[in-house]
Amino acid sequence: SVVADVPLYTVHLHDHDVTHSVPPSFLSGATGFTAVSDVVSLAFVLQTKADALSAPYPHNFLGRLNAKPGKVYTVALRDQDHKSLFATGLFEDVRIRCELKEGRIVVSVHVTEYPLVEVISFQGNQALKTAQLQLPLRVTANAQLNPWHLKQDRQTLRDQYLSKGYTFSQIQEELKPTATGVELIWHVVEGPLVSIDGIVFSGNTSVAASDLERWMASKSPSRLLFIPLGREPFVAKSIPEDIERIKLYYWL
Repeated sequence: SVVADVPLYTVHLHDHDVTHSVPPSFLSGATGFTAVSDVVSLAFVLQTKADALSAPYPHNFLGRLNAKPGKVYTVALRDQDHKSLFATGLFEDVRIRCELKEGRIVVSVHVTEYPLVEVISFQGNQALKTAQLQLPLRVTANAQLNPWHLKQDRQTLRDQYLSKGYTFSQIQEELKPTATGVELIWHVVEGPLVSIDGIVFSGNTSVAASDLERWMASKSPSRLLFIPLGREPFVAKSIPEDIERIKLYYWL
């Protein structure tokens, strides 16, 4: 069985030097032990050091760690530190190594940062302004390029165009290396604006079409007498909502 939530190493206890060999799996950065015989009694952190970071952070990097001078450090605490650093969204890779130094344990944190986004630009957008497109995005200039946030931003941009009736729009990012990071370029192919030419109902023998349409998010072209004033954009995601609204109308 795996034993992970117990202390690991003993130094100076009750005025006696107690010597144990630290399990190789702990020193090599493994996440746990595979046998009870590998576990020893107490860990003692002499110092905590971290690789230099290229970008300034508003929080204390080492302050996030359970590993602190004079504190007991276990495999479970090390796993928590690993997850905590990954949860910042700043690092592509995190490695925590424990090494013996003068009979004590030194914790070394090695991190690989995501590239720094220096510049963000848009190409091909005409219907929607750049400021409007940028507002809800998670990846910003002078911040780390988290690939999960980049994926979310791609979908956010696509959703903005879909909500305006650009059903065939396409969004693609391009990353260009710079001296100290990357340039993020969003390539936009807007495609044609798809609008609603008319809404036709069938089977509504007891309710007028105009009454049903009042309940819908989708709308027919507005008119002044017989003169068309403009068409509403077709938004595909509104169709399921329109169906539910019409059902609700009949239930009421």
